Amino acid sequence: QSIWKRAKSFAQKAVEVDSELRFLACRLERIAAFSYDHVLEFSSLHSEHDAFEDSLHELNRRIIETLAAEGIEIPFPTQTLMLNPSDAAHP
Repeated sequence: QSIWKRAKSFAQKAVEVDSELRFLACRLERIAAFSYDHVLEFSSLHSEHDAFEDSLHELNRRIIETLAAEGIEIPFPTQTLMLNPSDAAHP
């Protein structure tokens, strides 16, 4: 099975653990400089916003745990900011 089908399967299973969520799709949105960006689409049957937020928190944790269990390492997001001091003598 291709990595793309496996990724969709992981996402779908993570969503379906919660009986209040419905999986709709998992799509490759774009190929960025250092990542393959996916969009996970799902609907919620939660009647309260706090319950939905708790559910989303647990969904994100399940996705991270599933990837780790499959040996797929996702590095922590990083950003490099380069600052150059202005040269007052040479505007």
